[in-house]
Amino acid sequence: IIYITMSINYILIILSLIVTETTALYFIQRAVKQHWRKNFILGILIYIFVPIFYFFLLKIGGDVGLGNLVFNTGSNISVLLMGYLFFSQKLTLTQFLGLATIILGTVIIKI
Repeated sequence: IIYITMSINYILIILSLIVTETTALYFIQRAVKQHWRKNFILGILIYIFVPIFYFFLLKIGGDVGLGNLVFNTGSNISVLLMGYLFFSQKLTLTQFLGLATIILGTVIIKI
């Protein structure tokens, strides 16, 4: 039961990291086009929570390297999707293949 709880906590913290970083980058990207001060400051303020969540990931016993790898893979996926969905950015074949490679590499390392 303790192992399952830690796994759930691990997943929740990783998801919190991904959502927090993606949200911060959303506002920073918006700052480029509109209300730059408000969006930029909001993005920075949200970004402050990334190291806090990462600290909690390490506190529950997450490995530094593996936790960072999973977090970065999830962030890469969510930021690319955010750019595509909210900012009409195109996803090229090269970017798609790079993303697939990152995911495959993460899965191989995680096994």
